[in-house]
Amino acid sequence: MLAALILLGGVTVTLSEKAQVRGLDITVNEIAQVTADDPAVAARVATLSLGYAPAPGYHRILRADLVQFDLRRALPGIELDVLGAQRCRVEPLTEQLDTERLWSLASAELEELFRGTDAAIRRDGELALVEVPLGVEPLELKVSLVDRTPNAGPKTVAVQLWIDGDLYRTVHVTFSISLREPRWVLRQSVSAGAVLEASMFELRRVEVTLETAQAGVPIEALAGTVTTRPIAANGIVTERDIQRPVVIQRGDLVTVVIKSGSVEARELGSAIHEARIGEMVRVNLQSTKREVSGRARARGFVEIFIR
Repeated sequence: MLAALILLGGVTVTLSEKAQVRGLDITVNEIAQVTADDPAVAARVATLSLGYAPAPGYHRILRADLVQFDLRRALPGIELDVLGAQRCRVEPLTEQLDTERLWSLASAELEELFRGTDAAIRRDGELALVEVPLGVEPLELKVSLVDRTPNAGPKTVAVQLWIDGDLYRTVHVTFSISLREPRWVLRQSVSAGAVLEASMFELRRVEVTLETAQAGVPIEALAGTVTTRPIAANGIVTERDIQRPVVIQRGDLVTVVIKSGSVEARELGSAIHEARIGEMVRVNLQSTKREVSGRARARGFVEIFIR
């Protein structure tokens, strides 16, 4: 049993051999019994901090002589003795955090971000069990989403774990986001080597991932390209799915179509360099000798849009 020795005008701290503590700091009253002639002095000693509490799965050894040194330094002028055990093994009281609670909080944050959109929010991976020190107050969780752009792709939600007003750690909860948005997709399957035309596509709401959202080729840039692999119906065509044949050689005589709204004009010109379909090419106009830049649309055909 622990015994307390009361010294006249002083304080006695009787150290336990083992103790379990709450929160992130060790206070004297968690590891020892404090007695004093003056109750106010005893209460003051009892609430003094002896430093950090060990993390879950670890322990800390407090030596009586060092505890006495620290307390005498913190309370100069007060007669103080540390009795009892020579060493105290300190372990933390802990609690396991329900991973479903983390998923739920993080999901709610993303659902708010994507409110009003046709989004599919999927969990990415698994969360390991989280064991944290048991605080004096209930564990507080704060959710933070750094990237608040409502786009497709991976999203990470940071869930902060606060214990008794201090940030203990942050758990990162990851998701994969896909959106259903209007995209130009193939009406039917095509084989490798097929020459694509605008009439092969239709605008349809489809699931868009990060890859297809960023890599999809605009419809106006697809005509005349050649597929490098078979593509299934409803597929979004990306740059890696096509190759662009060379349609203009240096020095070729080309037709330049200049468009501005509903107005269209045609000029002849000479290509300054080689260009593949869909690429920009510089042309010298025959009528004015002026150099212009347009986009190669077909063999011997360059298009310029003026707004």
